[in-house]
Amino acid sequence: MRILLVALPLALIGAAATQPGSESARSQIVEEIHTKLQDQFNDLTDLDRGFGVTRIETNQITRHPVGNAGGYQVDGWTTGIQIFGNDGKRLDAAKIKSKFVRFGGGSAAKVVANPATEALKKLAKGEKEPFVWRRGDAVVEARFFRLTEKKCLGCHADMKLGDPVAIGIYRSVRMPDKVKP
Repeated sequence: MRILLVALPLALIGAAATQPGSESARSQIVEEIHTKLQDQFNDLTDLDRGFGVTRIETNQITRHPVGNAGGYQVDGWTTGIQIFGNDGKRLDAAKIKSKFVRFGGGSAAKVVANPATEALKKLAKGEKEPFVWRRGDAVVEARFFRLTEKKCLGCHADMKLGDPVAIGIYRSVRMPDKVKP
């Protein structure tokens, strides 16, 4: 009986946290995409494929396949990613450029102009990531890919562990419920 009294409230909290279209669902898929991509950046076992974003495979992020409309779809959200970098050098707002795009997830410009540049400004001010901008049913989130392994410093010699080497811009749009005839 005690187990039921404890388990029931926890189950209800878990259900509420992942309701269709919930912020929790959106945050979860962004976290899963970012973690998978950071792990791929850290994996130096197959460098014959190339460096940087050439090593990224994103057809399926954990249990979230790519949806018909493009983007990773989960619980009423569709999310796309764009990665900005400076060819492995220190990030510089004047020199960063788009290196990788996987599905739209909507236009980031409608939410925040130049999210990668804005993220670099916030980082320089000492603000903590992730940086999130919202407008209506659209959310743009910026997270940095950081040098986390000593072996990375072999190519990124002018940098130190923990330095950001790329910026992931995640664009999420809440999908409208299907209209019933």
